[in-house]
Amino acid sequence: MALFDPEGRAAPALRALGLEPVIVSVPEDLTLFEGDLIVVGPGGFSRGRENLGPVLAARLRGGLSVLLLDQPTLPATLSDDLRLWPSFTDGPESEVLVSSRHPVMRGLSETVATAYLSEAHLRTRPLLPPTRGNFRVLAEVRSRGGSAWQEGVSMLEIRVGEGTLLAVQASLCADFPSDPRARVLLGNAVAYLVSERVPRPRAALLGAGPESLPICLQHLAPYLPPAPVDLSGVELLVAPADWQALRVSGDPARPPLARVARFLREGGTLVLLNPQSLVLAPLAALTGVAVSFEPAGASTPREGGDLSTLALFQGVAHQDLTLLEQRGRPELRLRPSAGDLDGVEALQIEPGLARYRVGRGTLVALTLPDAARCVAAPVSSLLARLLTNLGVPLDAELGLQPRTITLLDESGD
Repeated sequence: MALFDPEGRAAPALRALGLEPVIVSVPEDLTLFEGDLIVVGPGGFSRGRENLGPVLAARLRGGLSVLLLDQPTLPATLSDDLRLWPSFTDGPESEVLVSSRHPVMRGLSETVATAYLSEAHLRTRPLLPPTRGNFRVLAEVRSRGGSAWQEGVSMLEIRVGEGTLLAVQASLCADFPSDPRARVLLGNAVAYLVSERVPRPRAALLGAGPESLPICLQHLAPYLPPAPVDLSGVELLVAPADWQALRVSGDPARPPLARVARFLREGGTLVLLNPQSLVLAPLAALTGVAVSFEPAGASTPREGGDLSTLALFQGVAHQDLTLLEQRGRPELRLRPSAGDLDGVEALQIEPGLARYRVGRGTLVALTLPDAARCVAAPVSSLLARLLTNLGVPLDAELGLQPRTITLLDESGD
């Protein structure tokens, strides 16, 4: 573990956890570090340290993890390279939402974690949630602004290439000596980044190529290799559910529909994007049950209980899902018969989203807004969170400008 801690506020807490980090005094030395984790102490960013942002971005892209602790200010270089911006100063009407299932929260009940982070956000300035890339919101404060909610993120996990950045805008180091909640969170954060992250599932695209994806996802830049014919090794299959993706048959380069159906029932996850009634018959063959398209509305039933208990909805609140709602729009529903023995069951029905168990696998039907709405910040952020939770890789260039490594080499001459 390397520690860049110019103010000396993180080292005592890390040593109290039994850790002996390598102290780094200048950002450039981090380019040569060969360990597993870089920790940036509270206030590590300030005038004169603007090059820390691109250094961290380059190391993240190379596969290292970074823990960023309590930064009162974030300079433009960090914002440009990692897309982090300080958020609003919240008003009197606010609430804190916590992803209680995330490993960083282990050992703290949702009530205890929420209470601590409710106090902590008053002492530190949260971050704006990203709108692109793979990220998870672990904790955020929401403040009412007119008819809408503003979001400020207290704990944020961002996937950058093969590396992971965990940004914690809470005073864990200052609270460490006196508050056991801060000790639990800091210990969990280090353990998670070093050894507890779950690998992303191997994802593939069932379609003609990136151009077959719905246009409203283009700005999120999903990057998915074409599915192998036998689906060998694939755990997550993403399929544009239009006539071109599911009705074209006889293409020797694509998995046949029967193989996709077997993949689903044997435990794979299938994500259908914008399913349409044009493919009613292929969808019925794929799932083995009757399929219908029914108008959505405000009375759409919600099944499955508290969203916070579901991995798909980490960092997502019920009010977020109304962003996908479009009254009267036909949406996919599976209709198993009363005596169905094949194990088709509705797990979650939300505006624009339906999740079903099919055999041992999971089918998620995502009906997207139009392209103009998809690029709006709240909708884009929600889609990025849902796709991240599903395991879809987004925005391959996140975190690194094309010439960053070259610039770093030039700066050392």
